[in-house]
Formats: sequence, structure tokens, C-alpha cells
Amino acid sequence: MELFRIGDKVISKEKLMGALEDILLSRVKGATQEEAATRAGVPRSFVSNIVTLGALRYGKKIAFIAFPLSNAREAMALADSYGVDLSLALSQDDRQRVGEGPAADMFNRMIDTLAALKSFDTVIIAASDYRIDSFKRIIDGEVVGIKLGESPITSDQKLDLNVLKSVFEELIAPQKSPEERLVSAPEENMSVLQIAKRWLLSKK
Repeated sequence: MELFRIGDKVISKEKLMGALEDILLSRVKGATQEEAATRAGVPRSFVSNIVTLGALRYGKKIAFIAFPLSNAREAMALADSYGVDLSLALSQDDRQRVGEGPAADMFNRMIDTLAALKSFDTVIIAASDYRIDSFKRIIDGEVVGIKLGESPITSDQKLDLNVLKSVFEELIAPQKSPEERLVSAPEENMSVLQIAKRWLLSKK
């Protein structure tokens, strides 16, 4: 346990971070600032301040999907650095391992993912021309395609991270306050993270 002494008080970093996480989870689940503050025993302004301090970006709800990539981890790290709500990048090996599982599980995962993506304002898809066109037909919101090649693509492609960065910078701009963003869709924020985790766990 990491401890700090400030005057006559001994502060536990673990306890502090746990309390902050509880406040943020309360807000994500739909609690008002006042409700989250009351549960934590702090002023309402404290809840507002920590959300502002931790905000990566404001604005549209954005997803990033890419496959098959040789630099999948780097692409996801870049997406995370821009505060993209959902990022999922797979290599060709990842895709093959996912396809080796039970057909019913694969189908359910695809349906859940597509249903979740419909709630996004913008979906960035880096894939073959065919896959990009397919997403444009399915997704209601804006679809930004980064073409990796002609379909079918059967080997890993390297995504130009400078191109991806320029797309993020074009799309991500301050539009809403952090408070508006947190309460916009309390259950959706949790569900899309769970869906991404299901895909990533299937790779192990």
C-alpha cells in the first residue's frame, strides 16, 4: 500500500483511487452529480471537478474497428490516446483464432457488436473495400473508411498511423461538456467495453 503524509494526515493512494473510481462508475451508471457526491460524502463540486480533470475529450461517440493489422496494438494505443470510446483491432491470426470457436458464440458476438456500433455517431473502419462497404450498409451513423486493400485480404496489413491520427484529429473536437458526455448513455458505455473484452478474450 502506497502512503503519503500530508501534515498530520496519512493518505492511502489505494483508498483514494478506489473512491474516485466509485464516483466515476456511479456517474456512468446514471447517478447525478448530487447523488454520486452524497454516496461518497463529498461536495457536488468535487464530482464535477474530477470529471473535468480526467476528461480526454468531449463530443461525438466514436468507435474504431480495424482488421487484419500487423500493428494492431499500436493502432489501438493511438485510439485510446484520443479517448475513442471503443477500439478493436485484430491481426489475421487473431481473426483465425476467433473463427475457430463455436459458430453460435461467434454469431452472437457479431450481433452484439453490430448492435452496439449502431449507437455510435461515427465508426472508423480500417479494412478491405468490401468490409468498409458492408459497414456503411449496416451502420446508421457516419462511417469513415480507411482502405487497407482489395477484398479478400488474407494477410496482415500495416495501417499508416499518421493517416489514422489525421482522421482522429479531424473528427474529435470539443462539442459537449464532460458532464453531458457521461450521462448521455449510461448503460451503453459499459456494454461496448464488455463487447470489446469478449473479442479480445477469445484471442487467448
